Amino acid sequence: MASFTGCYAIPVAEYDLTLVATNKLPAGPYRGMGPPPHNFVLEQMMDIAARGLGIDPAEIRRKNFIPPDRFPYTIASGNEYDSGEYEAAAEHRAGDVRLLAAAAGTGRGAERGRYLGIGV
Repeated sequence: MASFTGCYAIPVAEYDLTLVATNKLPAGPYRGMGPPPHNFVLEQMMDIAARGLGIDPAEIRRKNFIPPDRFPYTIASGNEYDSGEYEAAAEHRAGDVRLLAAAAGTGRGAERGRYLGIGV
């Protein structure tokens, strides 16, 4: 719960969860079980919001990143982030994805029912 709003400027947030003690591993080999499944849900919510608003998923993320000039930044849980340049990092990754997409030749193989693409 230390960073449940991720890299986004979400001023108010609520989390509802149930904790269960078990001797069965529910997720996988993570140090601290929360971040990977939680981040998956957070990013899915960003995609759902983008679809609902009819905007590009990358654009909704850019619009909601915590800007560098707002640090230190206190998130909704009360925890403080000391620094970050999320938009610059995302743009750097987007450039890498464009290169990968070009190298992979996305779209080839569709005539054989084999679809290639790049997921972000």
